Amino acid sequence: MISLHVDLLLKPGAGLALEKTFHEVFLPAISLQPGFSRVALLASRSEADRFRLVIEFESEELRLKWVASDLHQRVWPKMETHFINYTLKGFTGVERPLDHAALWRSTSPLQPAIMGWFRD
Repeated sequence: MISLHVDLLLKPGAGLALEKTFHEVFLPAISLQPGFSRVALLASRSEADRFRLVIEFESEELRLKWVASDLHQRVWPKMETHFINYTLKGFTGVERPLDHAALWRSTSPLQPAIMGWFRD
């Protein structure tokens, strides 16, 4: 899994317009792409002109196919109209198989009480 964090510096007053473009244009387009996992638009809690776009794909190769697509070439400029500048930061997921239920059973202080609910 790869994650791309796009830090956005918005034009003054462009927050609502960006949110509308994200929900109505960008999200529907990226959601159709092979290898797409998730996307989120995050608004800074302390700076009204700062947002972060978090995009996740199964692989960098599939993300690059999306970036090279005609659809991306049509929708990304619509997003760009709302910001002054942006920076990209790429991340790779550090994952390993994990049995969450076993981990929870061995570490949760609530485990005995909750498991009792299912026995009665």
